[in-house]
Amino acid sequence: MYTEKKTWEEMDVGLIFTEIKGLAEELLGKQSTRNVEEVIDKLYVKVTTLDEIARNKTMDTQVEEYAINLWNWAVTKRLESSINDEQRTKLRHVACKLVCLYDCAEPNEVTLQRQVLMFMKTGKSWLDCRKPLLADGFLDLALTSLEVLYAKLLAGYDGQSDINVLKNDVEKDLFKVHSYRAESAVIQCDHVNAVTCIQRCKDILLRIPKETGYLSLLCYNFGIDTYQQKKYEESAFWLSQSYDIGKIDKRYSPSSPVQAKVLRLLANVYLEWDVKQHQERALNAVILANQENPHPAGLFLKIKILLKGIFPDPVISAAVSDLLGKVSLDVCLEAAKLLLEHDRDDLSFEFLTTLSKQFETSHDIGKILLMHLMQLLQRGKDELAKQKIEDIIAGHYSGKRLSSDILTRFHIVLWEKATKNFEVQKCTEALQWYSYSLSFFSDGQLDQNLARLQRNRALCYLHLNHLEKAKEAVKAAEQIDPDNFFTQFNIYKIAILESDTQKAMEAIKAIGKLAEKSVECEHNIVTNRISVTDFLSLAAHFALENDQEDAARIAFEYLCEYSQDCNQLLTALRCLIRLVPSITGTDDQQTRFERLDSLKSYLKAAYEKLIVHVAEGKMTVELKSSEANWFRKIAWNLALQCENCPSRMRDFFTLSYQIASLTQAREHIQICWDIWATLKATVGAMESPAHYPSVCKKALKIAFSLQKKQPDKDVIRCSKLLHSLIQISLPTGLMEIESQVLEEVWWYYEEALMIIENSQEEYPEVEMLWLMTRAWNTGASLYSLGKYTEAEKWCGLGMRFLKHLGSLRASYESQMIGLYAEILDRMDREKKVLPVEE
Repeated sequence: MYTEKKTWEEMDVGLIFTEIKGLAEELLGKQSTRNVEEVIDKLYVKVTTLDEIARNKTMDTQVEEYAINLWNWAVTKRLESSINDEQRTKLRHVACKLVCLYDCAEPNEVTLQRQVLMFMKTGKSWLDCRKPLLADGFLDLALTSLEVLYAKLLAGYDGQSDINVLKNDVEKDLFKVHSYRAESAVIQCDHVNAVTCIQRCKDILLRIPKETGYLSLLCYNFGIDTYQQKKYEESAFWLSQSYDIGKIDKRYSPSSPVQAKVLRLLANVYLEWDVKQHQERALNAVILANQENPHPAGLFLKIKILLKGIFPDPVISAAVSDLLGKVSLDVCLEAAKLLLEHDRDDLSFEFLTTLSKQFETSHDIGKILLMHLMQLLQRGKDELAKQKIEDIIAGHYSGKRLSSDILTRFHIVLWEKATKNFEVQKCTEALQWYSYSLSFFSDGQLDQNLARLQRNRALCYLHLNHLEKAKEAVKAAEQIDPDNFFTQFNIYKIAILESDTQKAMEAIKAIGKLAEKSVECEHNIVTNRISVTDFLSLAAHFALENDQEDAARIAFEYLCEYSQDCNQLLTALRCLIRLVPSITGTDDQQTRFERLDSLKSYLKAAYEKLIVHVAEGKMTVELKSSEANWFRKIAWNLALQCENCPSRMRDFFTLSYQIASLTQAREHIQICWDIWATLKATVGAMESPAHYPSVCKKALKIAFSLQKKQPDKDVIRCSKLLHSLIQISLPTGLMEIESQVLEEVWWYYEEALMIIENSQEEYPEVEMLWLMTRAWNTGASLYSLGKYTEAEKWCGLGMRFLKHLGSLRASYESQMIGLYAEILDRMDREKKVLPVEE
């Protein structure tokens, strides 16, 4: 059995070898019609399978040959970049596995060196692909081969080469293998194993000091990886190792800037880990970093650590002073901002003052002044901020001019401060901040922002009821930006407040002409995106609030022309109708007709707009009906006022009728007619003599069957269907009761009981009472015919329905129980009198 099994295994191995050779030739000979990646994947799978079943080595020399060729092919393709890293790694994997399967009893030093190289490179490639488990297998093979090679060198050296050189090469390879194993352990989060591997590297490093920089950089990378994973303890260990290794041999250690970079990251790790516990370590690390290589990042980090550690002001002030002359202005400003964030306001203001003196003649002075102003405002020191901005304005016009970018930022800060004051109704304060902004604009300057500023100032003056000053500000805005909604709107508001109807109407007409343009609008002080129609609506309501009905009417008319909003448009039309003066008997005919014609045009517009919005689906049925009813009533009442003008009466009655066609009442009437027609047809089908009970029963049965199949049965509908079926099936005359009919009706009763007992929805109590009464009466009828068994059965059925009654149960329970007992007793006596057959 064993021999047979072995034979089969050998056959399997031979078959797989044949397939591998074919795939290798296909790849090496470029004769494949398939994708290169597909061939490599097949080779990888086959070699993996072979590795699992081939326990013994092979003596086939072609295996090693194919392995070397595949390796060289992968190297060539790497230079050509024709396959990706993972495909190239798989090919290396295949070549290494084939080398392992080739049986070479006594490999020489060259063969072992080649194997070590192949195993190391394949392991490193798998690490680069982030597959450490696959890498470990090859690194272990490399380590084993290195041990064999080292033993050979010690045992049987041929003397042809310098043995120290060979040993040095072996130690270099050992160093690399252990560094790769450390890298794999870090990827697998195996810190203990990684530390062990690095320690072995450090032991070897004493004999190959040229690798100092590499090992230091490797530990630094480990520190970055663990820091990003927030493993601060491990990160601190690796960064400390990186720095310590870098000091082992100054000839080959990383440069001072690199060492300082390691220490800064180490300080940052301590800072994020636990600043209270590791405050001294963090500070020592950053001080050491600054000694190694002074850098803005290190100087700034030192300040950050001191602020986190709650050191006294003099210590922090000294650290901040170290920045001067060593770092850029931007770093200094970030430091000032950091001081303020940690509530060291005095230090921040003092530092900014020092910076202002140092950069007094620099074009960057504006950045410092802006930061100083912002910090004063941030801390609520408004009086100091005002003094500061006044000094800045004075300096701007005395030779210390600010750049356009900085000026823009100053305007933003000042406007934001003004806006906040305006929102809390501090208009005088808001005006002062706007005035500071205005001071930065030169005379005669035409700028859109200046127009906005003047409009905002006008708005503040309007709130303070300073109309003359508001007019001056609006006039200045109009000179720069006359075709602006807000400019015209402010002119309109001032005219309304001054009761200048003519000017207000001119302004609203100007707004109407601009209505087709899309504009970015300012609502009060804040800039928002609002529609033109909302603008017109505001204008109309503002006029109404100030009793300027003519101006309001024009605004509403423009609103009706441009608005696409259904509610807004109909509201405007209602307002227009209300704004028409009431028609009285004292009015002359011309005035009366003019008012009637205006009303007719508004009503006609309402009817047309309603039709359009209904067609577009913009109105609900309820809204349409409500709006139509309002306009219909107005049209009807106006028609009644036109007794002396039949043509206008006809027009209004016609409009009333047309609008009425849109109301819900007409739809309700039509629905009622449809229901009446259906009921009439149903009653006709069930009333004698023109009814067809068989057809009716069939239809009811189908309907009941469909209801039963529904997942959620309609209990009320089922009760009605069963009621109708029982009513049609049970005969009216006593002599017509047949057993077949009773069986059919009994089935209906059983269905009713099943629904009552199993349904979550309540069965109508009136229907249950009807079923009980009908069953009881059927039993009584059968009793009168002498059918005592059937009578008992049907009376019992009635009693079954009794227990399901709710509030009505008490009214029937005692009476029915007594009658049922009496019927049973009488039936027993009758049965005894009956003759007994022999």
